Amino acid sequence: MPIVHLSGWYDPHARTAVENYIGLSQAKRSLMQLILGPWTHGDRSLSHSGEVEFGPAAPVDGNLAENFFELRRRWFDRRIKGLSDGIDEEPPVCVFVMGGGSGRRNRDGRLEHGGHWRSAAEWPLPQTRWTKLYFHADRSLSTTPAAGSGTIDYAFDPHNPRADRGRRDQLG
Repeated sequence: MPIVHLSGWYDPHARTAVENYIGLSQAKRSLMQLILGPWTHGDRSLSHSGEVEFGPAAPVDGNLAENFFELRRRWFDRRIKGLSDGIDEEPPVCVFVMGGGSGRRNRDGRLEHGGHWRSAAEWPLPQTRWTKLYFHADRSLSTTPAAGSGTIDYAFDPHNPRADRGRRDQLG
């Protein structure tokens, strides 16, 4: 059965979508498609997430399709009705790569982070460079290991969680 694995980078199901895509694609029994955008769960028509603006290229609407319903209709028309609408010729992986914005705040107070869509035939994206990052005592990240073997304490209280930037607007 063909499957579209669609999620947002700020969606709690992003990792599951990627893992399912990888696992089922390796089985090579059916057509798989992976779509990852800069959204929280269910917010595929927004250009922002929390306090970060990704620009007009971010939403499904007007970029990947006329709107989210059109995106789904094309998939189902091809799979259920057998209509040839070109969807089979599209690359199986379509991800929103974040960055490249001005870094300034817009009139709504959101950080202009920017980004663009990238399509590929596989995941991870070709030319991916895996980089080890090391946490330092000053809480910075670096590509060089920290000197010494010190420790850093981090207190986490699951009864009083801290909202992340992508979900602050949803958690209050």
